[in-house]
Amino acid sequence: MKDMAYTKTELKKNNGPDQPVSMGDDTREKYPWGLEIRLENESIKKLGIDISNFKVGQPVRVSCVATVNEIRQNQTTKSTNSTMTLQITKMEIVKSAPKKITQGMKSGDVDQYLFDKNLV
Repeated sequence: MKDMAYTKTELKKNNGPDQPVSMGDDTREKYPWGLEIRLENESIKKLGIDISNFKVGQPVRVSCVATVNEIRQNQTTKSTNSTMTLQITKMEIVKSAPKKITQGMKSGDVDQYLFDKNLV
């Protein structure tokens, strides 16, 4: 998996050279716009999760299937920009297994561990 957080260089580029580079605790400052998923009551019910079992800041595992709805690429004299819009069509969210337990496991083995521990 790729870490999608801004690097200090990217933050400096996005904020301008005279702005301080902050890698604060707010994840909204660390990641590009569009990477956040917001679930409302209807989706939470459909997923069958009880949000009281989760804590703010807790890692979770999100698996989904999505359809590509749109692909765009435009070019200016300074850069080329690409965007891709995805519509999530199927999803599941489970608590993450502790990294010290799953380190070195293959993806299927992690899934089995989560299932065995009733985390799925």
